Amino acid sequence: MSEYRDIECVAMVGAGVMGSKVAWACCVAGLSVRLYDPSRPQMERALKKIECWMREDGCAEAEIADALSHVTLHDSLGAAVDGVDLAFENVPERLDLKNSVHRQIHELVPEDVLLGSNASSIVVSDLADASGRPELFFNMNFADPREGPLVEIMVGPKTSTKTLKSAELWARKLNMIPIITRKEIIGYCFNRIWRAIKKESLFLADQGYADFEDIDRAFMLSFGVPQGPFAIMDEVGLNSVKLVEEQYYQASGDASDRPPKILNDLVDEGHLGVQSGKGFYDYPNPAYSRPGWLAKQED
Repeated sequence: MSEYRDIECVAMVGAGVMGSKVAWACCVAGLSVRLYDPSRPQMERALKKIECWMREDGCAEAEIADALSHVTLHDSLGAAVDGVDLAFENVPERLDLKNSVHRQIHELVPEDVLLGSNASSIVVSDLADASGRPELFFNMNFADPREGPLVEIMVGPKTSTKTLKSAELWARKLNMIPIITRKEIIGYCFNRIWRAIKKESLFLADQGYADFEDIDRAFMLSFGVPQGPFAIMDEVGLNSVKLVEEQYYQASGDASDRPPKILNDLVDEGHLGVQSGKGFYDYPNPAYSRPGWLAKQED
């Protein structure tokens, strides 16, 4: 028996912000993607995004057509997971919802199919039992497949070495570099470092110590990067950021882990970031992309 499962066909369960991007990474790598979301329009938007991203990357029409031919849309979960090597879940960061999805998948696929979750603040053991196959379950958090090759993999206490190897090789097929969290902890390893930056940035802006734009400027100037913490949160989606912060608070009970008012107010107003056209910044032409903004020398 092979030391790993070769992942060639993936059910992408959830076609939101990250589900679309992971589906893009899979199909441009030549893998078959079976996309499922309860919303048909959401799946169609995801397919359109994949096409647009390939055009932005300068792909030839034949290359785009070939990649899109690897993606099929499915109106039922059963049809989506039929015959796959891996069912990969990308639903919102709520434990009850994720576990419900994994219980459904477990009932629909053979016992040797791998299950994974793109959870960012939920540990493997909180999800693996619902999957019915904890030895074949892993968490995998993509920072942003469109922006860079970083992906984090977390194993649980029952995850097999074969499953970890399979997940690593899948990441490599997607031209990603896998960073392994070998002992489960909320937030993986690098994502916890990012969370500390995010939490402190939100605190400083929420309490009026600094404007969010100046915090972003300082970050960009210090590290030579094109975005600061608030711009990155807009890219992720402020609703997703809020859900992650709520998971940390539920785990710790520490009031300092609660999502702050500045974040709650934006989400309550429907300002979710890039996806809604407004978050901390306005899109599609955010202030931080304008000449002179970084140096505070705008006309």
